[in-house]
Amino acid sequence: MKKAVKIIFVSMLLVMALAMGIPAQAAAKKAKLLKKGKTYTVDLNGGRKENVRFSVKKLKDYNQQFRLSVNGKTVYKKKLEWGTVTDVFLADLNKKDRYKEIVVNWSGDQSDWHFFLLRYNGKKVKTFTNVTSTNGIHDGRMAFTGKKKILKGSGVFYGEVETPFSNSTFGCYYILAPAKLSGGKIKYTKAKTYRLTGVSSYVQYVFNDKYYRLAGSMDLYKSASKEKVLRTCPAGTRFTPLKIKLAGKTSSYNYHLFVYVKTSDGKKGWLYFPDDSSKQYLTDLPQWG
Repeated sequence: MKKAVKIIFVSMLLVMALAMGIPAQAAAKKAKLLKKGKTYTVDLNGGRKENVRFSVKKLKDYNQQFRLSVNGKTVYKKKLEWGTVTDVFLADLNKKDRYKEIVVNWSGDQSDWHFFLLRYNGKKVKTFTNVTSTNGIHDGRMAFTGKKKILKGSGVFYGEVETPFSNSTFGCYYILAPAKLSGGKIKYTKAKTYRLTGVSSYVQYVFNDKYYRLAGSMDLYKSASKEKVLRTCPAGTRFTPLKIKLAGKTSSYNYHLFVYVKTSDGKKGWLYFPDDSSKQYLTDLPQWG
């Protein structure tokens, strides 16, 4: 019972973190977090500046409607089924085009979260929504995010995605998944490695510590292969996971993983987590649902 309560609590904590707003940046500077009901004078399409404002209307059955107005006229509205708008950003995702995007993060039923992007060409709005599944990244729990070091206005931006590549020995986690706008959709692109994010939001509640802990000894490798062992980490070794690399598929969404880590004594390397539930590799397994 305690474990179930723990899982629910961690899940709620993560949703609350998203609802408070994820720091986002684009074109190497901070994306602007917009306030509901406030009017902003901005150039959305390389033409003249417009007065931009968004509002949220409560509907029946716990639904909401997002509305965007330009120069006092409603140009876009969307009903969010069992949804709540968490934050809205103005971002310049690609310095080479004339557009600035409106990005809407919203949480839905069963603690899921999503986002969509809007472009206004001076007459109408074009909407970009998530593709159900592209390159292994599937819809369900993803939010727009950004970091100054990785969002440089090149047209590539990042979604914070929850456990797109399942693994029975490493558990749940969040990655920064690279994406582009294509054909009216948000399409995710493959990466050699995926940077982990949000670890500090849950590690204390899962491990009662600021680090992950090994349940048994594991080899620490120099690269994401088993060619060179840097050292063998004994049971109880504490570490922070930094990024993952896929190491073979076992089913539609399940993979073996190499995880790049930094141990509590400063050593960096790769740990191998097979998708094999018969053995316990961590003292506690991050899980939520």
